[in-house]
Amino acid sequence: MENFDPKELPKRALKQIRSLCRGNGAQNDAIQIKNSKEKMISCQAMTTITLEPDIKNEQKKGRHQVGQVLENIDQVQKATQEIVKNTLNNPETRKTISNDLMQRNDQGFASHGELIGADQLNQSFSYHAACQNCQGQGSATCQTCQGQRQERCNKCHGVSMISCPQCQGRGTTLGPNNQQVNCNRCGGRQQIGCILCQRTGRVACRNCRGSGASKCGSCNGTAFFTHITHLIIKIKTLFEVVRNEHPPIITSTLEQKGAKLAARKHIKIRASQIKKDDGGLAIQYNVKFPYSVMDIDINGQTSKIKVLGYKGKIIKTPDFLDHLLGTKTYSLSEIAQNGASADSSLQKLSRTRFIGEALLLTLLHKRKKAMIELKRKFPIGASKNLIQNTILDSKKAIAKITQKSRLLGIGIGIIITLIMDIIYFFLDMRPSLLSIVGNPQMMLLIDLSFIILGGFIAAKISSYMAKRPLRQALGHLITNSAEKKIKAGSSSDQWISYIASALIFLILAFIAGENSPHWLTFF
Repeated sequence: MENFDPKELPKRALKQIRSLCRGNGAQNDAIQIKNSKEKMISCQAMTTITLEPDIKNEQKKGRHQVGQVLENIDQVQKATQEIVKNTLNNPETRKTISNDLMQRNDQGFASHGELIGADQLNQSFSYHAACQNCQGQGSATCQTCQGQRQERCNKCHGVSMISCPQCQGRGTTLGPNNQQVNCNRCGGRQQIGCILCQRTGRVACRNCRGSGASKCGSCNGTAFFTHITHLIIKIKTLFEVVRNEHPPIITSTLEQKGAKLAARKHIKIRASQIKKDDGGLAIQYNVKFPYSVMDIDINGQTSKIKVLGYKGKIIKTPDFLDHLLGTKTYSLSEIAQNGASADSSLQKLSRTRFIGEALLLTLLHKRKKAMIELKRKFPIGASKNLIQNTILDSKKAIAKITQKSRLLGIGIGIIITLIMDIIYFFLDMRPSLLSIVGNPQMMLLIDLSFIILGGFIAAKISSYMAKRPLRQALGHLITNSAEKKIKAGSSSDQWISYIASALIFLILAFIAGENSPHWLTFF
């Protein structure tokens, strides 16, 4: 790079322009450089670094050793404030931050408003505090007995007497002569003293086992809580290019695309850590790269091109592809609107590389993805409107050339569906299934499956039939691997197929007589 000759830029730009024009209506000898001016540019830029601290708090039951253990919340707050205040003043942390940034592929160049994690600067603090509920004892007054150590007997419910188990509370039992005599256990009183509470009506509290206190529910008996503070620090960047006598496009390109230019070695940068006048941290960049402005003649049309960087990055160019493809994109639009002689015309137009790529991408992807991919293949020279309109017209043109085949496929599918439904209703297929299933409710699922199957068959046949005109018109574009990914049908075809299947099923169901589904009564 040290010995790079800026006069190489026009040659590299010319190679790119010829590559984009190839197959789009301009031969190599019709694309020539008329004149050019080149120079090496040196400038300075700076990425200022600030800190974005974030505090996250959590609480754990018991004593835990998390991070640095301090005495109270005031000490924790003071410690976090000191860290945030002193991080950028500490030589070690300054070096850590700047090194992390400069070790990236782009060395942090053109990083603006980016939040970057700095895990090595994160710290945790904690302090222990007694549980407020139990005052640090780990136990509290039993909520069941309120500290009385006893609770009501659950056998006699506090009345000290229970029904006599021998006479079942009747007071009499069957004697030797089959006569009722007083119960010899309760003496005819029907009750006896409760043996569980010894006729006191009270027993030891089951919750605290007679101690009057139970494990504190708040701290789970640990008596303490550990309050944890996590200090999470992120780096925030602010990038600016030092304004000078260079063209504004240089500054704007470095600010908007500088990270990619640096990472891909289009520009040469030398980075160094500096301390700003206000004590803050920044990375200063000395930037060097070649720059060229040239006029290129394309089929007699002159275009002004601006190129930057050691690899010849074109940063500004008129939409020369719009001019080259004017009549061809108009013809594509005509096919999309009218469809006249669509097959042969589209086959001829698809030989133009830009239109051929648009047609193939339309077959493989949804509209938005197809536009993105077409822009990736033609990053310069094509306007946004050209890319959008070509993809939209490609979609409509494909629909035109496949329309007859798709409708024929739907028609064949509907005939097959009709035959299936006739067999289902009128050749005793449905009654046979009903006798096997034995549940009229389950037959609803079988009926619905027939409707769905009919729509699926029609949609699939429509899609299969559509591939024939596609092969005739665009077969030279479609590889074997690509053909497997192509979905020639449309969503409207699917809707038509399923609606037609449902209508056929319902019509035949209404005239099927005793074989009609029971759920038709809802209609």
